Amino acid sequence: LSLPGRQGGRYRVRVRDGEGLQAYRTCAPFRPAVGAAVDSMLVCTSTFYRDYAAIRVEADRVLAAAPRLRARWDGGREAELHVRQRALRSYEAVLVFDPNEKGKVRITASAIGLGGEAGHQTTIAEQQPVEVSGGAVRSGDGMAEARFDSAGVYERLFGRVFVAGVPRDVPAAGLAYRFSPGGIPFNRRDRAIVSLRHPAGFERPERLGLYELEDDSTWSFVDNRLDLESAAVWARVSHFSTVALLADDDPPEISDLRPASGKSLSDKRPGLSAAIRDDMSGIGREEDISVLLDG
Repeated sequence: LSLPGRQGGRYRVRVRDGEGLQAYRTCAPFRPAVGAAVDSMLVCTSTFYRDYAAIRVEADRVLAAAPRLRARWDGGREAELHVRQRALRSYEAVLVFDPNEKGKVRITASAIGLGGEAGHQTTIAEQQPVEVSGGAVRSGDGMAEARFDSAGVYERLFGRVFVAGVPRDVPAAGLAYRFSPGGIPFNRRDRAIVSLRHPAGFERPERLGLYELEDDSTWSFVDNRLDLESAAVWARVSHFSTVALLADDDPPEISDLRPASGKSLSDKRPGLSAAIRDDMSGIGREEDISVLLDG
């Protein structure tokens, strides 16, 4: 197929198979500009799933052709990724994780603009396989970890831990961490142990609890099992999510005490009641409540 090579022209090639499925590619003629490079031309983002990552590439301009994506594993293996165009300036590729490889995968995207300018961007994916026989996923700073015993997962998955920033408007002890991939249930009998280390020298770690970020941006208490040797707080979980260590420094609120103070009673066996509220760690079991009368 021969098209006029008019500078500035854009062409879209659309293909349809026998089942009616369509794909297209936008392209344009260009003149290479030697030495020209634009750092901001491409933006790469990754979404992680059980055994692969979707790499999205967004361009700030129309490209002369689809970008090239190349993956390189720590072990030295390299592979060219198939790139699919999603919109005029948006592209996507899939990186399938290799169970024989561990460590980081460097993904480099390169492209040419209509004026011949070159753009490059690199993103890092990390392979931390968890097998049915067990495994672990750790953050790069060593402060967050998920450990799996045998039969903790139903099938192999590749995990990763991201720093999710500092929780806002809550008494946090350190950073929040997002464990990925989400939405995959673990074996509920064994599940996984997620632990977060608190900062060195933190006073009264017994006040800390591991909390999970909910969809409505609130934090819910998970557990507060303390590991003094590793300076960590841990909990058993049934799925990956965003977690953080929060401090519960406020005592529970007690209200609606009945009978009221100073009230005269005629009933020889009066009922005693009170309302108890705790906005942070909450009260998980009736056994956690002690009621004392006159000391």
